[in-house]
Amino acid sequence: MGDGLARGIGAGARSFHRNFELEPNFLRSAVPGSGANIFKALRRRAGGGAGTATTPNAAARNLVQGEYVDPLTNKAVRTTDYLAADHVFPKKLIQRLPGFDKLSRSQQAAVLNNLNNFQGLPTSFNASKGSKLDWSLFKGAPLDAKYARELAQLQERIRKELQQQIDDFL
Repeated sequence: MGDGLARGIGAGARSFHRNFELEPNFLRSAVPGSGANIFKALRRRAGGGAGTATTPNAAARNLVQGEYVDPLTNKAVRTTDYLAADHVFPKKLIQRLPGFDKLSRSQQAAVLNNLNNFQGLPTSFNASKGSKLDWSLFKGAPLDAKYARELAQLQERIRKELQQQIDDFL
């Protein structure tokens, strides 16, 4: 994989996190007024009600702060702004993987919150990407071709990893 996306998410979120040594409470200290209200809203939007797993969890949200790869330029951008914890392989598609519906709630939560499946994105990029596997435009502008190609490759790698995680639970 290439320079930008590979640095940000290609090696998985855990190695990205180690490279930048973010403190666990980085988000709370970096974003004024980010306390419980933002986290409650994220949990509601992620479907964290009764019978569903809360995702992204606090570990994922904290992990992705500090730097993201700009999908329009494929360049790393350091920031103190809040970054959304984007599911690289979309949550909606994870829930459709074979066997996911046979898992316990805690096993589903483990799959949905697999830290290798998260990248930090500004909320506007995250909203544009949504549940797409073929994300190619942001506000009418094309994504960097290399970024889009590497994202598609990463999504397939993560899909296989998540399916293996599901299979291992069964």
